[in-house]
Amino acid sequence: MSGKIMKAVSLLLAILLLAAAGCGGQAPVELTGEYVANPLKDCPKTEYVYCVSGNSAEAAALIAAINQVIKDTDVAKLAETYTDYAGRRSANPIGQIDLSDNTGDYIFAYTTVLEPFNFSGAGGAYADGVDVWMIEKVAENLNRRLQMDDLWYTESYAAAKAKAGAILAMGVALTDDVKKDFQVSDVYMSGYQQIISDKAQGFTSMKELKGLRIGVLAGRTGEKVVKEAMEKGDLKGSNASVVAFNTDADAYLGLKNDVVDVVIMDELAAKIAVARGY
Repeated sequence: MSGKIMKAVSLLLAILLLAAAGCGGQAPVELTGEYVANPLKDCPKTEYVYCVSGNSAEAAALIAAINQVIKDTDVAKLAETYTDYAGRRSANPIGQIDLSDNTGDYIFAYTTVLEPFNFSGAGGAYADGVDVWMIEKVAENLNRRLQMDDLWYTESYAAAKAKAGAILAMGVALTDDVKKDFQVSDVYMSGYQQIISDKAQGFTSMKELKGLRIGVLAGRTGEKVVKEAMEKGDLKGSNASVVAFNTDADAYLGLKNDVVDVVIMDELAAKIAVARGY
Protein backbone atom coordinates (compact mmCIF):
# COMPACT_ATOMS: atom_id res chain seq x y z
CA MET A 1 0.00 0.00 0.00
CA SER A 2 1.48 3.37 -1.00
CA GLY A 3 2.25 6.06 1.52
CA LYS A 4 -0.48 8.31 0.14
CA ILE A 5 -3.10 5.58 0.46
CA MET A 6 -1.97 4.75 4.01
CA LYS A 7 -2.23 8.41 4.97
CA ALA A 8 -5.72 8.61 3.45
CA VAL A 9 -6.84 5.50 5.33
CA SER A 10 -5.39 6.84 8.58
CA LEU A 11 -7.17 10.16 8.08
CA LEU A 12 -10.46 8.37 7.38
CA LEU A 13 -10.09 6.25 10.54
CA ALA A 14 -9.37 9.36 12.59
CA ILE A 15 -12.50 11.06 11.24
CA LEU A 16 -14.62 8.01 12.03
CA LEU A 17 -13.25 7.83 15.58
CA LEU A 18 -13.99 11.51 16.12
CA ALA A 19 -17.51 11.05 14.82
CA ALA A 20 -18.05 8.09 17.12
CA ALA A 21 -16.97 10.18 20.08
CA GLY A 22 -19.12 13.15 19.06
CA CYS A 23 -21.96 12.46 21.50
CA GLY A 24 -20.55 13.90 24.70
CA GLY A 25 -17.16 12.26 24.15
CA GLN A 26 -18.80 8.82 24.39
CA ALA A 27 -18.03 5.97 22.01
CA PRO A 28 -21.18 4.30 20.66
CA VAL A 29 -22.67 1.79 23.06
CA GLU A 30 -25.26 -0.88 22.53
CA LEU A 31 -28.44 0.42 24.11
CA THR A 32 -30.46 -1.88 26.33
CA GLY A 33 -33.88 -0.20 26.22
CA GLU A 34 -33.83 -0.17 30.02
CA TYR A 35 -33.66 3.26 31.66
CA VAL A 36 -32.08 4.49 34.88
CA ALA A 37 -32.18 7.81 36.72
CA ASN A 38 -28.96 9.25 38.16
CA PRO A 39 -28.44 12.49 40.11
CA LEU A 40 -27.19 15.37 37.98
CA LYS A 41 -23.74 16.25 39.31
CA ASP A 42 -22.91 19.83 40.32
CA CYS A 43 -26.59 20.84 40.35
CA PRO A 44 -27.87 22.51 43.54
CA LYS A 45 -30.59 20.85 45.56
CA THR A 46 -34.11 21.76 44.44
CA GLU A 47 -36.31 23.03 47.28
CA TYR A 48 -40.09 22.95 46.88
CA VAL A 49 -42.54 25.49 48.28
CA TYR A 50 -46.18 26.53 48.00
CA CYS A 51 -46.97 30.01 46.75
CA VAL A 52 -49.73 32.58 47.16
CA SER A 53 -50.11 35.58 44.88
CA GLY A 54 -48.53 38.49 46.66
CA ASN A 55 -51.27 40.97 45.77
CA SER A 56 -53.76 39.18 48.03
CA ALA A 57 -54.85 40.64 51.36
CA GLU A 58 -55.12 37.11 52.76
CA ALA A 59 -51.80 35.85 51.38
CA ALA A 60 -50.03 36.03 54.73
CA ALA A 61 -52.83 34.14 56.50
CA LEU A 62 -52.86 31.43 53.82
CA ILE A 63 -49.09 31.05 53.99
CA ALA A 64 -49.33 30.72 57.79
CA ALA A 65 -51.99 28.01 57.41
CA ILE A 66 -49.88 26.18 54.83
CA ASN A 67 -46.79 26.36 57.05
CA GLN A 68 -48.77 24.85 59.92
CA VAL A 69 -49.75 21.87 57.76
CA ILE A 70 -46.13 21.47 56.66
CA LYS A 71 -45.07 21.49 60.31
CA ASP A 72 -47.73 18.94 61.30
CA THR A 73 -47.09 16.54 58.41
CA ASP A 74 -44.37 13.97 57.84
CA VAL A 75 -44.04 15.02 54.20
CA ALA A 76 -41.23 12.56 53.46
CA LYS A 77 -43.43 9.67 54.57
CA LEU A 78 -46.36 11.08 52.62
CA ALA A 79 -44.18 11.27 49.51
CA GLU A 80 -43.20 7.62 49.95
CA THR A 81 -46.90 6.73 49.71
CA TYR A 82 -47.13 8.38 46.31
CA THR A 83 -43.74 7.32 44.92
CA ASP A 84 -44.41 3.64 45.64
CA TYR A 85 -46.05 3.29 42.25
CA ALA A 86 -46.28 -0.51 42.20
CA GLY A 87 -48.05 -0.76 45.54
CA ARG A 88 -49.76 2.61 45.59
CA ARG A 89 -53.42 2.98 46.36
CA SER A 90 -55.08 6.36 46.46
CA ALA A 91 -54.22 7.97 49.78
CA ASN A 92 -56.52 10.95 49.47
CA PRO A 93 -58.89 10.92 46.49
CA ILE A 94 -60.66 14.26 46.85
CA GLY A 95 -62.89 13.45 43.91
CA GLN A 96 -64.01 15.50 40.97
CA ILE A 97 -64.50 19.18 41.68
CA ASP A 98 -67.15 21.10 39.78
CA LEU A 99 -65.15 24.05 38.49
CA SER A 100 -68.34 25.81 37.39
CA ASP A 101 -69.51 26.09 41.00
CA ASN A 102 -67.82 29.25 42.26
CA THR A 103 -70.12 29.88 45.19
CA GLY A 104 -69.15 29.41 48.79
CA ASP A 105 -66.00 30.06 50.76
CA TYR A 106 -63.37 28.59 48.46
CA ILE A 107 -59.64 28.29 48.46
CA PHE A 108 -58.43 28.32 44.86
CA ALA A 109 -55.36 26.27 43.94
CA TYR A 110 -53.62 25.85 40.61
CA THR A 111 -51.85 22.56 39.96
CA THR A 112 -50.19 20.67 37.13
CA VAL A 113 -49.92 16.97 36.39
CA LEU A 114 -46.59 15.77 37.75
CA GLU A 115 -46.39 12.71 39.95
CA PRO A 116 -46.09 12.48 42.88
CA PHE A 117 -47.05 16.12 43.46
CA ASN A 118 -50.35 15.94 41.61
CA PHE A 119 -52.05 13.50 39.27
CA SER A 120 -55.44 12.20 38.24
CA GLY A 121 -56.80 8.79 39.09
CA ALA A 122 -58.20 6.24 36.67
CA GLY A 123 -60.01 8.03 33.88
CA GLY A 124 -59.54 11.35 35.65
CA ALA A 125 -61.89 10.17 38.40
CA TYR A 126 -60.08 12.03 41.15
CA ALA A 127 -57.15 14.29 41.97
CA ASP A 128 -54.41 12.94 44.18
CA GLY A 129 -50.79 13.45 45.17
CA VAL A 130 -48.64 15.13 47.79
CA ASP A 131 -49.74 18.66 46.95
CA VAL A 132 -53.42 17.69 46.68
CA TRP A 133 -53.23 16.09 50.11
CA MET A 134 -51.46 19.06 51.65
CA ILE A 135 -53.69 21.80 50.24
CA GLU A 136 -56.86 19.81 50.99
CA LYS A 137 -55.63 19.65 54.61
CA VAL A 138 -55.17 23.45 54.60
CA ALA A 139 -58.76 23.92 53.39
CA GLU A 140 -60.03 21.46 55.98
CA ASN A 141 -58.22 23.25 58.82
CA LEU A 142 -59.63 26.60 57.67
CA ASN A 143 -63.13 25.10 57.28
CA ARG A 144 -63.19 26.15 53.64
CA ARG A 145 -63.85 24.36 50.34
CA LEU A 146 -61.08 23.64 47.88
CA GLN A 147 -61.28 24.31 44.17
CA MET A 148 -58.37 23.07 42.06
CA ASP A 149 -57.65 23.77 38.42
CA ASP A 150 -55.12 21.68 36.49
CA LEU A 151 -53.10 23.59 33.88
CA TRP A 152 -49.67 23.18 32.33
CA TYR A 153 -46.89 24.45 34.57
CA THR A 154 -46.27 27.82 32.92
CA GLU A 155 -50.02 28.48 32.62
CA SER A 156 -50.59 27.61 36.28
CA TYR A 157 -47.80 29.95 37.30
CA ALA A 158 -49.27 32.85 35.33
CA ALA A 159 -52.83 32.16 36.51
CA ALA A 160 -51.87 32.00 40.18
CA LYS A 161 -49.78 35.15 39.87
CA ALA A 162 -52.75 37.03 38.41
CA LYS A 163 -55.48 35.77 40.76
CA ALA A 164 -55.65 37.24 44.26
CA GLY A 165 -55.47 34.62 46.98
CA ALA A 166 -54.70 31.70 44.68
CA ILE A 167 -52.36 28.97 45.83
CA LEU A 168 -49.75 27.57 43.46
CA ALA A 169 -49.37 23.93 44.49
CA MET A 170 -47.37 21.94 41.97
CA GLY A 171 -43.91 21.17 43.28
CA VAL A 172 -42.71 24.73 42.73
CA ALA A 173 -38.93 25.05 42.92
CA LEU A 174 -37.82 27.98 45.06
CA THR A 175 -36.08 30.57 42.87
CA ASP A 176 -35.49 34.31 42.96
CA ASP A 177 -38.31 34.77 40.43
CA VAL A 178 -40.71 32.83 42.64
CA LYS A 179 -39.76 34.96 45.63
CA LYS A 180 -40.38 38.08 43.55
CA ASP A 181 -43.76 36.97 42.20
CA PHE A 182 -45.29 35.30 45.27
CA GLN A 183 -45.35 34.98 49.00
CA VAL A 184 -43.85 31.55 49.64
CA SER A 185 -44.24 28.88 52.28
CA ASP A 186 -41.56 27.05 54.18
CA VAL A 187 -39.70 24.39 52.19
CA TYR A 188 -41.72 21.19 52.45
CA MET A 189 -39.64 18.86 50.26
CA SER A 190 -36.30 18.81 48.49
CA GLY A 191 -34.41 16.70 45.96
CA TYR A 192 -31.89 16.70 43.14
CA GLN A 193 -32.39 16.87 39.41
CA GLN A 194 -32.02 13.50 37.68
CA ILE A 195 -30.77 12.41 34.26
CA ILE A 196 -32.81 9.55 32.83
CA SER A 197 -30.84 7.65 30.20
CA ASP A 198 -30.35 4.15 28.87
CA LYS A 199 -28.76 1.83 31.43
CA ALA A 200 -25.79 1.27 29.11
CA GLN A 201 -25.04 5.01 29.17
CA GLY A 202 -25.87 5.89 32.77
CA PHE A 203 -25.11 9.60 32.32
CA THR A 204 -24.47 11.62 35.48
CA SER A 205 -23.14 14.99 34.33
CA MET A 206 -24.08 17.76 31.93
CA LYS A 207 -20.76 17.57 30.08
CA GLU A 208 -21.63 14.03 28.97
CA LEU A 209 -24.68 15.35 27.09
CA LYS A 210 -22.83 17.32 24.41
CA GLY A 211 -24.55 17.02 21.05
CA LEU A 212 -27.55 15.19 22.49
CA ARG A 213 -31.27 15.96 22.39
CA ILE A 214 -32.22 16.71 25.99
CA GLY A 215 -35.83 16.36 27.13
CA VAL A 216 -37.07 18.58 29.95
CA LEU A 217 -40.38 19.59 31.52
CA ALA A 218 -41.52 23.03 30.38
CA GLY A 219 -40.98 25.72 32.99
CA ARG A 220 -39.34 23.50 35.56
CA THR A 221 -35.85 23.43 37.04
CA GLY A 222 -34.47 20.95 34.50
CA GLU A 223 -35.24 23.28 31.62
CA LYS A 224 -33.53 26.16 33.40
CA VAL A 225 -30.31 24.27 34.19
CA VAL A 226 -30.04 22.84 30.66
CA LYS A 227 -30.53 26.23 29.02
CA GLU A 228 -27.96 27.79 31.36
CA ALA A 229 -25.48 25.03 30.45
CA MET A 230 -26.12 25.70 26.76
CA GLU A 231 -25.66 29.45 27.16
CA LYS A 232 -22.61 29.58 29.42
CA GLY A 233 -21.83 26.15 30.83
CA ASP A 234 -20.70 22.67 29.83
CA LEU A 235 -23.01 22.52 26.82
CA LYS A 236 -22.05 25.84 25.26
CA GLY A 237 -21.24 25.38 21.58
CA SER A 238 -21.81 21.62 21.84
CA ASN A 239 -24.77 21.36 19.44
CA ALA A 240 -26.92 19.98 22.23
CA SER A 241 -30.61 20.78 21.88
CA VAL A 242 -33.49 21.00 24.32
CA VAL A 243 -37.01 19.62 23.84
CA ALA A 244 -39.66 20.77 26.32
CA PHE A 245 -42.58 18.51 27.26
CA ASN A 246 -45.68 19.38 29.27
CA THR A 247 -45.77 16.22 31.39
CA ASP A 248 -43.37 13.66 32.80
CA ALA A 249 -45.21 10.94 30.86
CA ASP A 250 -44.72 12.79 27.57
CA ALA A 251 -41.02 13.26 28.34
CA TYR A 252 -40.48 9.59 29.17
CA LEU A 253 -42.33 8.46 26.06
CA GLY A 254 -40.21 10.91 24.05
CA LEU A 255 -37.16 9.06 25.36
CA LYS A 256 -38.58 5.64 24.51
CA ASN A 257 -39.65 6.78 21.04
CA ASP A 258 -36.28 8.35 20.16
CA VAL A 259 -37.58 11.92 20.18
CA VAL A 260 -34.87 12.74 22.73
CA ASP A 261 -31.70 10.99 23.93
CA VAL A 262 -32.03 11.76 27.64
CA VAL A 263 -34.50 13.43 29.99
CA ILE A 264 -33.80 15.67 32.98
CA MET A 265 -36.53 16.01 35.60
CA ASP A 266 -37.27 16.30 39.31
CA GLU A 267 -36.04 13.47 41.51
CA LEU A 268 -39.37 12.07 42.68
CA ALA A 269 -40.95 12.34 39.23
CA ALA A 270 -37.94 10.55 37.72
CA LYS A 271 -38.21 7.76 40.29
CA ILE A 272 -41.84 7.16 39.34
CA ALA A 273 -41.18 7.43 35.60
CA VAL A 274 -38.46 4.78 35.68
CA ALA A 275 -40.51 2.47 37.91
CA ARG A 276 -43.63 2.91 35.83
CA GLY A 277 -42.04 2.73 32.39
CA TYR A 278 -45.21 4.18 30.85
